[in-house]
Amino acid sequence: MNETQNITLQITTEDKKKIVYNKKIKNFKEGIIDINISKIKEGFYFVNVITKGKTLTKKMKIKRD
Repeated sequence: MNETQNITLQITTEDKKKIVYNKKIKNFKEGIIDINISKIKEGFYFVNVITKGKTLTKKMKIKRD
């Protein structure tokens, strides 16, 4: 990624029916994004990074010890 862009970071339930986390980030170029998932229940979720009409989706599992 060479230029800054506005992105949206979303976490949805595994069935994609509910957004449990949504954050808009302006002028993002690259790096790490810290998010607080302490209020999200254990289970499987999809993480969506949306920018300029493109979406990158990855599956994640939240498990607490």
